[in-house]
Amino acid sequence: MAEAILIPRPGYSLKEAVENPNEENAVIYVYEHGRIIDILPATRASLYLYKPKPPPEYYKKETVEGIPIAKEFPEKFFGVGSSPFVQAMYKKATLYRSVTLLKLYKTLVDEYRILPAGRKTLITVKKLLDWHDKNTGYIVKTRQKTYIAGMPPPVEIPLIPFTPGMNPIEEQICKLAESQHFATFDDFVKLLLHELRWLTDTSYLRSSLQKLVKEGCLRIFAPNVYEFLKYPKTF
Repeated sequence: MAEAILIPRPGYSLKEAVENPNEENAVIYVYEHGRIIDILPATRASLYLYKPKPPPEYYKKETVEGIPIAKEFPEKFFGVGSSPFVQAMYKKATLYRSVTLLKLYKTLVDEYRILPAGRKTLITVKKLLDWHDKNTGYIVKTRQKTYIAGMPPPVEIPLIPFTPGMNPIEEQICKLAESQHFATFDDFVKLLLHELRWLTDTSYLRSSLQKLVKEGCLRIFAPNVYEFLKYPKTF
């Protein structure tokens, strides 16, 4: 599915391009699976047809009379550059002095609805938090065994839409396979590890592929080649 992003022309600010887009001050970058497939002038027709979104920079901190304020990302979108699960949990952690494992679990399960409820998910979330505490510092574990927001995870354009009730990693796997009818393991690696940068290794990708095959969403057509059949049922 293509994603359109507004980009200011030289000499114009991001605020001007986003809040009053026109052919003079903005262009539209059209992305598909993290790749630029077209660049268009921001005409009335192209704005209506593509309905472009602001880039992530538009939602970063601004100042009002010298006081920093934070803008919110649009709902149902994740950026490129870090795990969508971490993006969601980091955003929740910034709202509190510290948060519990259960609160972060409920963020993914109940608020974003990007993981199913259950003990298996709770264990997965704990392992993910412990890994980032030791390796990235995006979310840091305290002595009281709660969690605080650390260094912000990288978030870049394009913004990737997600469907509540569906794991966003599995959704992107299915979208890629559907768009090509068939996709190889290397295609998924390129998308998720190098273009979206949502994963850091192939272990989660392999387990996701096995799950999707078991559920009848993908079919193994040949060694390391997958055929798209259907999207997973929402939870």
